[in-house]
Amino acid sequence: MEIVNRTTVQEFILLGFSVGQQGRMLLFALFTAIYTLTLAEHFIIIMIILQDSHLACIPMYILLGYFSFLEMCYVTATVPRMLFDLSFTHGVISLHACFIQLYVFFSLGSTECFFLAAMALDRYLAICHPLQYPKIMSQGSCYALMAVCLSVGIVFYIVPVVLISRLSFCGPNIIDHFLCDPGPILALACPPIGYVGFLFNVIASSGLLATFVFIVVSYGLVGVTLVKASSQSGHGKGFSTVSSHLAVVILFFGSVAAMYAIPNGESNAMVTKVVTLFYSSVTPLLNPLIYCLKNDQVKEAMTRLLKKKGIIGGNSEKTSEVLAPLVDQTLCQESLMAFSHTQRSYDQPSQPQPTVKSLLSSPPTPACVPANRLSITEDKRPGKQYLLLLFDYDYAIWFQMELGQMVNGTTVTEFILLGFGVGPQERFLLLIFFIILYVVTLAENLTIIILVVLDTHLARLPMYILLSNFSWLEICYVSTTVPRLIFDLASPQGVISFTDCFLQFYLLFSFGTTENFFLSAMALDRYLAICHPLRYPQIMTQDFCFALVVACWGLGFMAYVIPVTMISKLSFCGPNIIDHFLCDAGTILALACPPLGVTPFVCQMFVNTFVLSNVLFVVLSYGTVILTLMKPSFEGSRRKAFSTISFHLIVVTLFYGSVAAMYVCPEGENQAEVSKAVSLFYTSITPFLNPMIYCLRNDQVKEALGRLRKRKVSLLGRNMTI
Repeated sequence: MEIVNRTTVQEFILLGFSVGQQGRMLLFALFTAIYTLTLAEHFIIIMIILQDSHLACIPMYILLGYFSFLEMCYVTATVPRMLFDLSFTHGVISLHACFIQLYVFFSLGSTECFFLAAMALDRYLAICHPLQYPKIMSQGSCYALMAVCLSVGIVFYIVPVVLISRLSFCGPNIIDHFLCDPGPILALACPPIGYVGFLFNVIASSGLLATFVFIVVSYGLVGVTLVKASSQSGHGKGFSTVSSHLAVVILFFGSVAAMYAIPNGESNAMVTKVVTLFYSSVTPLLNPLIYCLKNDQVKEAMTRLLKKKGIIGGNSEKTSEVLAPLVDQTLCQESLMAFSHTQRSYDQPSQPQPTVKSLLSSPPTPACVPANRLSITEDKRPGKQYLLLLFDYDYAIWFQMELGQMVNGTTVTEFILLGFGVGPQERFLLLIFFIILYVVTLAENLTIIILVVLDTHLARLPMYILLSNFSWLEICYVSTTVPRLIFDLASPQGVISFTDCFLQFYLLFSFGTTENFFLSAMALDRYLAICHPLRYPQIMTQDFCFALVVACWGLGFMAYVIPVTMISKLSFCGPNIIDHFLCDAGTILALACPPLGVTPFVCQMFVNTFVLSNVLFVVLSYGTVILTLMKPSFEGSRRKAFSTISFHLIVVTLFYGSVAAMYVCPEGENQAEVSKAVSLFYTSITPFLNPMIYCLRNDQVKEALGRLRKRKVSLLGRNMTI
């Protein structure tokens, strides 16, 4: 008998997000805003690169322009369909449309992997082989590399998608997802499916692992090269460029890797949706910000474009000077080699060493580098005399010319904190304000601790055990900065010893990191309580809760031992004035004498790692909680649960919002003032607001306060009777 292999299912039903009508409207508005912003961001990057003749000839920005176009296509493969399904509840998608979405989504995703590998190759050649870089990474080579990435990405998933489409689908036809993903589709296929699932996993894993290993090896070699490089300014620019690439790589591969770490269980599908939503919609929104928010060249190009369009005024002579065209790549290569030979000859004893004056008057400049891209610095501090000739990594070269003996020793024994730079009357008003703020903050958080300790009901609940420890943490956190601030307002000289400054720096960052971990622990507690209510008492026992508290404190205080120690080992030979009211990493590093080595990079990587990992965990946890509460089964308890997590979300937004504001401080004359205001908010105002946010509308806290009041009244009455 011949068995007929035919497909009876003609359409699938995408369940999407199982939420009510109100939840669908909110999600529709959210994803419409995300999609619009994503397209606008990437379109702006593409237009800037096309309109700016300087960026348009640099391989890194050619790749970035095409990567932005790829992101626009990638997000368009899923979000418009998701918006359509949120508008119409049936979620029906034809068989052909489903397989087209599957193919386009995975093809663009694999193309993105290859583009990230190409960008890693570009940075490797630029930094590790600067003299050969202009010859290897010509515009022709760059376009050929992009064509290869696009071709391989498009071809990569043709075979597995065709094999899946040839399977039999005889029912059911419901996909518990918001897009056509291979896992749910294969789960609906009628047996036998043969080797199709295995082949798809092999192809997907090979593409991801191959590009990931290539990227790790490339950036590893780049890091080793930068550590060995002699120019500290080269370090800063190189690490700044590479760090933005690494952040994008971590976001993409980290979210994809999270798919393999999803626990099996009832919430498996929900967590899969959240993770898929992150790397298909949120990551394309964040990538332009990561690449361009702190990129000086993109900011300069945008300024030039706005001046060119007449939107803002400016000096046309400077603009035309910046837009000076590059010469032929062959001449550039020869000029770079000649410059390298000239620089190396200064170290030979037989060659007369040039004076600082002669080098400043006529520096050896490669012909292919515009004069406005050359930075020449003379260090005139006692015991130092050297020139630093720095070129952008676009031109892939940097040199340091030392003239005389460099002294490496710490001569600064104290720093001067400028504070707010106001008159005596304003200082007095600020003194009164911060004294009141500090006392009220201590009283609020101490009240919460006493309430939790004295109330036997709250003392057994994991959420309030974490909350009481969080309140104690806030007391320590605010005490790290405000007492010193009050002292400096009362005593205007602002002198702080070297040891005290680094002690404050270490405590501030350690308590801040501990707060990161506590916010993640509280997000985990809410996730387990709402998404796994039956298993919550078994998982979140008192012993586990106390172990979680100990882990948060321990990790928080160990996190910054290495970077703070590295910064304290640097040389500080003057000046010693810190334009801030506290000892912060950026202001301290700005006073350190070169060479700084990898210290700034290590410090920044520690900050980014702990902040981004906790943000990702908190977002995924509360995202899963919100989607769970949107289910019809939670309709009765939805309001109370939302009331609880809304307080947590407000605290999380206040903390991470103020920290994120530090990265978007505009550069200019007012940058120091804006940095002070933001630092003041998250070190003083946030600890003051958090207790009110958590407890102002918390019924359990109000009931505990009432029970404590009744107990005190009864004790007082008993004493009066006696």
